Amino acid sequence: MHRIFMLNFRISKWIRIVLTVFSGLTFTSRISGQVSISTSGAPPHPSTIYEVKSTTRGLLIPRMTSFQRISINNPAAGLMVYDIPLKTYYYNSGTSWISLKQGIIAADADGDTRIWVEKNPNENMIRIDLEGTESLVLRRNVSGVTLVEPASTNCSIGDSTGLNITSGINNSLLGFKAGYEISTALSNTVMGHKALYATTSGNANVSIGSYSLFTNQVLKNLVAVGDSALYSNNGSLAIHNTAIGHAALVSNSEGHDNSFIGFRSGNSLHGNNNTGIGMHASYHNGSGDNSCVAGFEAGFTEGFADGMSICGTQAGYGGNFQSDAALLGAGAGVQNMDSWTVGGGFLALFNGCVWNQIAIGRESLYSMTSGEGCLGIGTYALHENTTGGRDIGIGDSVMYHSTSSFENTALGKNALRNNWNGKSNTILGINCIGNNQIVSSYSSNVCIGADVMSQGSGSHSNVGIGKNALFDSEADSQVAIGDEVLTYHGTIGSTAIGSQSLSNNQAQGCTALGSLALTSNGFADYCTAVGMNAMRESYSEDGFNTSFGAYSQLENYQGENMTSFGYSALRTSTAKEITGFGYYALSDVDTYTYGNAAFGYNALLSTSTGESNTAVGHEALSSNTFGTFNIGIGYLALTACTGSCDYNVAIGSKSLEHTTTGDINIGVGYNSLNANTTGDGNVAIGHSALSSSTTSNDNTAVGYQSLNSNTTGSYRTGIGRSANSSGSNYDNSTGVGDNADCTASDQVRIGDNTVTSIGGYDSWTNFSDRRIKKDIANTDIGLDFVLNLRPVTYQLDIKTIDDYFDSHYGERDEVSKDKSEALAMLHSGFIAQEVEADAHAHGYDFDGVDKPKNNDDFYGLRYDEFVMPLVNSIREQQQTIATNSDEIEKLKLETQQLLNKLEELEKISANK
Repeated sequence: MHRIFMLNFRISKWIRIVLTVFSGLTFTSRISGQVSISTSGAPPHPSTIYEVKSTTRGLLIPRMTSFQRISINNPAAGLMVYDIPLKTYYYNSGTSWISLKQGIIAADADGDTRIWVEKNPNENMIRIDLEGTESLVLRRNVSGVTLVEPASTNCSIGDSTGLNITSGINNSLLGFKAGYEISTALSNTVMGHKALYATTSGNANVSIGSYSLFTNQVLKNLVAVGDSALYSNNGSLAIHNTAIGHAALVSNSEGHDNSFIGFRSGNSLHGNNNTGIGMHASYHNGSGDNSCVAGFEAGFTEGFADGMSICGTQAGYGGNFQSDAALLGAGAGVQNMDSWTVGGGFLALFNGCVWNQIAIGRESLYSMTSGEGCLGIGTYALHENTTGGRDIGIGDSVMYHSTSSFENTALGKNALRNNWNGKSNTILGINCIGNNQIVSSYSSNVCIGADVMSQGSGSHSNVGIGKNALFDSEADSQVAIGDEVLTYHGTIGSTAIGSQSLSNNQAQGCTALGSLALTSNGFADYCTAVGMNAMRESYSEDGFNTSFGAYSQLENYQGENMTSFGYSALRTSTAKEITGFGYYALSDVDTYTYGNAAFGYNALLSTSTGESNTAVGHEALSSNTFGTFNIGIGYLALTACTGSCDYNVAIGSKSLEHTTTGDINIGVGYNSLNANTTGDGNVAIGHSALSSSTTSNDNTAVGYQSLNSNTTGSYRTGIGRSANSSGSNYDNSTGVGDNADCTASDQVRIGDNTVTSIGGYDSWTNFSDRRIKKDIANTDIGLDFVLNLRPVTYQLDIKTIDDYFDSHYGERDEVSKDKSEALAMLHSGFIAQEVEADAHAHGYDFDGVDKPKNNDDFYGLRYDEFVMPLVNSIREQQQTIATNSDEIEKLKLETQQLLNKLEELEKISANK
């Protein structure tokens, strides 16, 4: 690129420069003063006085330091040099040096105001400097959005906008003289012709619209949107105000905490804590406080009332209210209103009213003049009421004709519509109470549901809840809850809860709870039925029945004094004085039965003619048909008793479960006498006592699993845990003590193999009365028998005994015992088999040997029976001793005689 500049030097210096700088080039000079320097000899362009052409060399501009450049004396305009430290070209504008650095596209004469398109390499932004300071930056963010970023925190657009700002920051101003007087104010947002004009130091205000917040000077946190909104807001107390709309709150100067939206809303307001929405809302309200108004011209001439709540086109238009009124709906409360009134709906409270009225709905409380304390919600609610007081009506045409009624509460279309002077009624539902005619004197009734008491007239103190409840009843003091409850001929003092309960009923003092409960009960008085269909179609004429449970006592035709509890309990029963508790308990009971009581699912289910039975538990005595005086308590207790099964007692789950025709049995405990079918006179007390016995009779078992192995054995006794539990068909055996087992019939056992001592404070007595003995005979068995006995000492092999019982009678549920003492004890006695052999050798059937009665039995010895042979042995010995004594005396005599003779002989011999 060729730079063109002017040279002013002498010819000699020009020649030297040309020869040095442009050596090797050819130049052409014309008389006209043009100069051309080129390698081709081409003439200069007609428009230039000096042209340099080359394709291999350039033009070198003078190079110098910044200090040298600045030191040039009186530089000519257009003079160009290269600034070595700054690495850029500079030209002189005649007044200053201007940089030719890349990026500047425009600058003023002195270069301190300029536009940069690339101040820094590849930064892709535009910078604008004013008077040497960067003032504005245009760039794009990462999303491609163009950003305009002033260097200052204030932004002003418009003639004289923000003209007087000194230290104020964060202000955004747009419009002619917007924020004109701002000097130190902070964070204001201003848009519009002279908006926020007078503010100097007020902070954080929003002013949008011509002349909005015009007079405000120092107040902060105000919002004005709309032409002249909050125009006069400048008083020291006029804080926290918000105005949106043309001239909204235009006159407010001192009022605070007000919020208004709409054309000239709050036009004359200078009160506090008010809210208004809508064109001309609260237009003439002056100093009123704490009001809320919404709607076209709502509260238009509100006056100076406080605490008003008004919503609706021209609601409260007439104004002059007392305090604390509320209106909702077009034209609501058009006339003057007293304090503490509420009106909502087209023309609600049209004529105005006195204290404490609430009307919501088209023409609700329309005619009210002097009544007080009423509440009407709904189209035409309490429409004709003029002087009535403390009435509450909610619903279309509710209490429409109530002119002078008092203290009624009605909720529902047409509820109490025609009741004109009744009092103290509470109604919830359409068409309730005397809706078919203009009536009076309905008092103290409570009705909830459609058409409740709609066909009656003049009754009092009733409660009806449900569609058609008490539909045509004219009786007093009734309670009916449910669809069509106590309809048709209800009588005094009855209570019914549930669809159609106690309908078609003529009895008195009845209570029905449940759908269809006590429906068509007839004349049975003082009955109580709880549950769906409970005592339905019970045509008894005696009454005093009580039924709890769905279908319980259903179709009970003749029963009286009956009590049932449970699903279908006593269903279709015709008996008297019976009690059934549980699912289907005592259902289908015959007319001729009495005195039965059943508690539990299917308890006494099949009883037809059985009497005085008591069943408590799931399916207890469920199969009993004509058994009498039985007691079954527990799950499946006596459940199979089908035939002549009388006087049995079963207490415990599955006790006597399979007994069919057995009598006079007692089973107490889980599974006791469980397998018994036809056995009689058995007593089993304890878990699983006599549990396997089927047809046996007159057994007694007391204790866990006592006699539990017995099946057909009779007259057995077991007292203790698992007592006498071995053997299935032994008779007349007794076991007393834990695991005290008999191994044959006609045995008595006390204790098990771990017992080490049995006794008391006296000897055992055996009966030995001559009167009970026959065939008495002497026996000579004695010494020879005794001399063959072998006395021994021994220890019991406890393990062998246990294994023996386990292998012969099956393993039993045993508890762990300490057997160390029994194992260590040293016993003295005989061996039974040896004693038996000794007796057999002497031809003696010795009853001291208790021989096994069967293959599962043990040998035993009755040591008391050894007394007889021992006595005979002593006698034999005594006879021998006596005989030997006589012989000894004789020998002694003979010896003495011999000695005497010898002495005489010696004497004779000596004398010789």
